[in-house]
Amino acid sequence: MIGEALFIGVVASLTASLVFLYVMFKVRPSIHIGPEIADCSDGDKARFAFKLINRRRCQVFEVTAQVLLITPVQAPGGPVNSIREISLLKDSFFEVGRFNRKDADAHYALRFGTAEDLRAIWTSESQYIRVNVVSKHALSGFSGISTMIFHTKGQIRKGKFRFGNSFAIESVE
Repeated sequence: MIGEALFIGVVASLTASLVFLYVMFKVRPSIHIGPEIADCSDGDKARFAFKLINRRRCQVFEVTAQVLLITPVQAPGGPVNSIREISLLKDSFFEVGRFNRKDADAHYALRFGTAEDLRAIWTSESQYIRVNVVSKHALSGFSGISTMIFHTKGQIRKGKFRFGNSFAIESVE
């Protein structure tokens, strides 16, 4: 009798824990960052853009973006990273809307950029760019971080991001 009650209690606790972990996984932000950088430069005025899409069906808020140029440097004992933060035109946003393919205004997508000339400051093959985006899920308040690493300058394409649910970059005439 006591053994059976103990067994039922353990099974119920494990089930509740698994349900809680599943719910926590589902109510955290899911931000996807585009795999390419759009070069929107016009003449001698540098402009580079990044795009993110909120893939959850609930909006996210307190969205903060950070772009870093990372240079691995040899030091005694192994490599270390020299980090340079790239200034963004705007790095924090109040909210990004919930994902909905029928949203004609694509509130679930956000573009942010820099006026620094990435092609000019990215001088070495060993350097790479890392984009971090931190956000909070509007329903649960759980935070999440999304990261994208751009390993080569080949990930910079001339043009502008297509509107809406796409990371495609279209050339501008």
